[in-house]
Order: sequence, then C-alpha cells, then structure tokens
Amino acid sequence: MLLKHPLAPALASCLARSNRNCQRVLLEVERGQRALQDDLAQLRRGQLLSPAPLCPTEGASFRDALAGERRGVLLWMLHEANYLRLLLGLGAALGADRQVTVLRARRQPQERATLEASARALGLTLTVLEGPGQSRALLRALRRGAVAVLLGDALPGMHDGPVTLQPVLGRPLPFSTGPFRLATRGPYALMPLAFLPRQGAEGGLCLFPGRALAPGAKALGAAAGFFQRWLIQAPERWLLWHRFLTLPSNPRS
Repeated sequence: MLLKHPLAPALASCLARSNRNCQRVLLEVERGQRALQDDLAQLRRGQLLSPAPLCPTEGASFRDALAGERRGVLLWMLHEANYLRLLLGLGAALGADRQVTVLRARRQPQERATLEASARALGLTLTVLEGPGQSRALLRALRRGAVAVLLGDALPGMHDGPVTLQPVLGRPLPFSTGPFRLATRGPYALMPLAFLPRQGAEGGLCLFPGRALAPGAKALGAAAGFFQRWLIQAPERWLLWHRFLTLPSNPRS
C-alpha cells in the first residue's frame, strides 16, 4: 500500500495531477536523494563512481553540436537524480579532447578528489572547482575552450552568490545569476541541459537540451521556462521538491 506523503497535495496543486500520482513522484524523489547521499559517501571513502548511461546516439549529437563552439561553453544544469554520475556520463559523451569544469557550491576535498579520479579512470579531463570566489578560474577554463557546468537552481542555502526570482509553476523560485553573468564576459554560449527518464533507441537516458541562450536580460527567464518544461515532463528527477514546496510565498531575492 502506498504511503501518504504530506507534501503530495502541494505538489498536486503545482502539477495538476492526482495526490496519488504525486505521492509516487515524491517517493521517487526521496529514493533519488538517498542514492545521491550514497554516492557522496562513496566519494568520501575514496571509491570511484561509474557514469550514468546516456543514449549513445543523443550523446554523439550533443557532442557534435558543441563542437561548433570554438570558445568555451556554459552548461546550465540542475540538481537532478544521479547528477554526479551524469557529469561523468556527459564527459564521456563529449570525449577526452573536451575539458569539463564543474563548479560545486561547497568545499569537500575528498569528494572532489575522488570525482576527478573517477573521470581519469574513464580517460576524461574533469576539473572540479568548489566554494565561492571561483569566477576567475571559470573564466580561465572557458578561455581554454572548456565546457563549464554550473547548477542554476539556487534554493535557499544552495549558493552564496546573488540570486533572482523567476516564476515556476506559479511560485517564485530563486535562480543563481552567476552563470548568466559569466556568459556575458566572453560572451560565451549558455545552454540549459537536463535529462529525461525514458531510454533512447540504443538505451540510456535521453538528453533534454534547451536552445542556446543569448546573454542579456531575457536569458534567465528563458532558462526558467526550460526548467518548468522539464519539471512537468520528469518531476521525479528533481531532488529539491521538498525545499521548493515549503518556500515562503515571497522568498527574498
């Protein structure tokens, strides 16, 4: 018998789905949260992570699309299920000749070292930057042609930098402004990217890329629209529903 989840009515009001379906979504989210904690514990023990399987055909198409960008590229990604393993799968799809630089909000030296070692074991170049004050390092990586990955959903406590509010599912949600400020410095291409639970023709997760965003005032609104479209299609993949559903009606920007 399915356990009742106290946040299911709030999620049902956002997604226009039944409470029972939203209970299943939230239970799946909790499983994803536990899996992430297991991955972090594995990294802290020095045990390498394996990559999440991506659809090979879609991965090759995405690699070809980014190959046209001679300069660095910013990927605007989200706190979704298995995102540490997704980074490794994405790096494998992009190939060993494309450096990937990842920004994490908090400093965790052992997790960082093991994540980078997991990439090296796959023949990949992955650099993990942690904590605030990494803008110069990110810009250096972009100038060298790296793919820089930043998480854009900035719920309270997730980021130290400036945030701004955008409407998502009828509620104001804080987003980090960092990726958009960095994109204007080149300017560099900024592309939203998430993943869908269904498998591609050759197996593996399907990619859900958004259109490249032109730097400027409209970029963040377009990214928030992409985020909402993905949430409606794959709500069980977002790990931060519990924070979102308990936000005050007017969170500070």
